[in-house]
This record gives sequence, C-alpha cells and structure tokens, in this order.
Amino acid sequence: MDAGSSGGTSGASGQRDASVTFIPPIPDAQPWVEPDVGEPVVVRAPQNIESMRIDPADLILQLARGKSETVTFKAFATLQGITGEVEITDRTIFYVPDNYLVGTFPADGSSLFTTRLPASATEPPQRGGKVTIQAQAASNDIPITTVTTTLTVTIIDSGQPRTARGRHPAIPSDPGSKFTDGNSPTLAPRSSIQMME
Repeated sequence: MDAGSSGGTSGASGQRDASVTFIPPIPDAQPWVEPDVGEPVVVRAPQNIESMRIDPADLILQLARGKSETVTFKAFATLQGITGEVEITDRTIFYVPDNYLVGTFPADGSSLFTTRLPASATEPPQRGGKVTIQAQAASNDIPITTVTTTLTVTIIDSGQPRTARGRHPAIPSDPGSKFTDGNSPTLAPRSSIQMME
C-alpha cells in the first residue's frame, strides 16, 4: 500500500473530514385543505334617519286624584334608502325635559311614562299639567335626531267639589225658609243714640 494513502477520503489538507451532515427524510406530502372562513360577513347599509315622530302625539290623559297611570310611547322613523316608516322604539331614548313633577320615564330611557305620586308627606303633592315628551335616536353618519310632543295630565277629584277658601257658600233655592224664628226685639238693630242711653 502506498505510504501516502489513508484508506479513506482525504480533504484538501490531507486529513480525514470527520464531520457528518444529517439530512432528515422529506415527509410525505399532505393533501391541501381549504381553510374554514366561517359564515359570510353581511355589511349593512348605514341607517340614517330622515324624519322621526312620537306616537301618541299631543295626548290628553285624565286620572283620579291619588291614582297613577302609565302611557307607553313609541318612535317611528323614515330611513335613508328604505321605503316606508319603521318603528325604532328599541333604539330611542325617552325623556321629560320639563315639569317632571307631573311624571317621567325610567332612568334607562325606556318608553313607559308614569305619572308621579308623592312617596311621603314631605314630597310635593300630585300634579297635573302639560309636559314635554322628548325622544332621541342615533344614526350612523348624521347627528342625533331629537323630536318632541306634549302630554297633558288632568287630575279629577271624586265627590263634591270643595268650597274654595274665601268664597261664600251657594245661596239656597228658598232662602226665606231659613228665617222662621219671627221678630225678636233683642235682634233689632239699634242706633248710636239708643246705644248711649
């Protein structure tokens, strides 16, 4: 054997290259699966209010004193790009901006109006009168829409009407019947001279 032979593969320097590079086997190719993108996304058109109204409008409510009544209001609107009127009560905030002692809506702005009754003797008495009913609803691309109507609450007292303070009672139909005791000298008017005697 040739003295210069190493019996293996020689590098450029004449030494054996002991490094080994491991190449992993290529796995079997997997079939392509279409990803699940879920249900199609529906893009809704903007809902912008063109006109809006409150129902009922200009209502007159009568109730007995000491009783409370409720009224359910609704809101209707015409929207841009939609034919006809639609109800939007569920997206409307109701509010009483004045005369709240007559009645008001819940704190969440829902549509049930309730006339007020005092909860204790220290609170203001029950009141009637005219209140403003205000409704507000939002649109996508325009400012908030605000509309108003009125509600008039009339309180009816039961029984006979009370005589107002300072007024005289009604004259009876036969006033002469109230004077049946005859003449009495002690009830006759006296002059100033008679009173001095």
